[in-house]
Amino acid sequence: LAFADQAGNLAGTLFPLSLPPYLLFLYFICQDCNGLSPTAKAGFTSLLAFVFATVATSVVAVKSYGLNLANVDWLHSGAEQLLSFTNVCNVVGLKLTLDAYSAGGGAT
Repeated sequence: LAFADQAGNLAGTLFPLSLPPYLLFLYFICQDCNGLSPTAKAGFTSLLAFVFATVATSVVAVKSYGLNLANVDWLHSGAEQLLSFTNVCNVVGLKLTLDAYSAGGGAT
């Protein structure tokens, strides 16, 4: 797949191993009992979209241009925009959650 060329180094080994713990993290934060705002839940969940988009664009960069993703600016910028969107959702969502708890009303 996209990271097949990374199999010999630590990053290539750790990448596929990081998915199950993150999915477990998503399972727990998406429970209603924790009071996390829907915006924050969407932000943490959209990080998966960033990961899958990065893998897909990395494959396109290697197959179409013979370069890694960092060297194909228009593909790399699209992936980074998804990461920025995720970060904004996380910050806004966590702020909403904090404001709701400060007001004593729970999550919005």
